[in-house]
Amino acid sequence: CLEAYCSTARFSDDLGITREDFFAGLEAGNKEYRLLWDDYLDHLAIGIYNIHIVLDCDIVMGGVLAQFIEPYLDDLRRAEEEGRNFMLEKYARMDERMPPLTQSPLPEEIADAEAAFLEEAARRFPHAIKRNGSDMFRRYLRCELETLSPATLELYAGEIRRARREGRNLVLERHRWLARLLGKGSLEECEAAAAAAGRRG
Repeated sequence: CLEAYCSTARFSDDLGITREDFFAGLEAGNKEYRLLWDDYLDHLAIGIYNIHIVLDCDIVMGGVLAQFIEPYLDDLRRAEEEGRNFMLEKYARMDERMPPLTQSPLPEEIADAEAAFLEEAARRFPHAIKRNGSDMFRRYLRCELETLSPATLELYAGEIRRARREGRNLVLERHRWLARLLGKGSLEECEAAAAAAGRRG
């Protein structure tokens, strides 16, 4: 159910704060809030895309979240004005059916860093985190990153650089969040359960 992933209760009830406090913390650079917000946007984008594909209709966003999401819609508005479809562009780039969408070195930098994060995470938690071919992951991510605006790329690269300076692994952080959101406990518990299931299977 999309509501489980895209309810604003994830920003308030689950954290024991108000939505206003959440977005104030997000604006102030709270890392935990940023991870939750990124995860929320991923699920929201997938949900909107699926609804549009199935029903072939316009999507109108409303409710309490609409007042907060405004600053994050610039890339989508620009794409709509230019008649672009990020999904088509990404897959066309993966199949090498169109030239690179940017000359910026940032997609390569980010994709390299994320691939390294994934390799390390998969070594530490081989049953819970699967690599599925890091080259494919890197290529997929790089092509997706090419669809982003320069400003968004700079923000993403800034977070990658900050994580590396602080010795953080963003793939591990995302998986830890996902395990908690799905009620699976810690990543260590997920690893132990997956390893045990593998032995039984």
